[in-house]
Amino acid sequence: MVTKILIADDHQIVRQGLRFLLEKESDLKVVAEAEDGRTTVRLARELNPGVIIMDVAMPDLNGIEATRQIVTESPATKVIALSMYADRRFVVNMLQAGASGYLLKDCAFEELIRAIRAVLAQKTYLSPGVTDILVKDCKMGPPCMSLRLSGFSPPGSGKSSSSCLKANPPPKSPTSCM
Repeated sequence: MVTKILIADDHQIVRQGLRFLLEKESDLKVVAEAEDGRTTVRLARELNPGVIIMDVAMPDLNGIEATRQIVTESPATKVIALSMYADRRFVVNMLQAGASGYLLKDCAFEELIRAIRAVLAQKTYLSPGVTDILVKDCKMGPPCMSLRLSGFSPPGSGKSSSSCLKANPPPKSPTSCM
């Protein structure tokens, strides 16, 4: 089975490079490219891709809001953020918006393929650099609580949780993430 891929990035050279590399994978087909968030949302509606590779910072509608809209309309679509931003605020906002993965643009192509395969297997994928940032933040204590207070609810609390954390619930300890 071939998975349809939509590439969303405001830099043409990035889109073209990703397309060139992804088209070498026999089970992946790039069906479209978008240079802004609004176009990405429209193309996602029209083409129903299995995976969207989404830049976080794009004109007209940022990747976070585009992800939120796409995942709300089509929960089966998997969004992988591919960004130069390693700041935890971007990571957390993308995950809360419904992204299934977050990679830094300095990653190797093989890591992007691993991420695509992971999200298609209903798993969450975070690049090691992103994981290190979140773990270091959580080890410091209270800043990690902002993750839980801004939409992450413990299982059984009756409150909705971000889809990206349903399989990986937050820790039971209210003071740390480790």
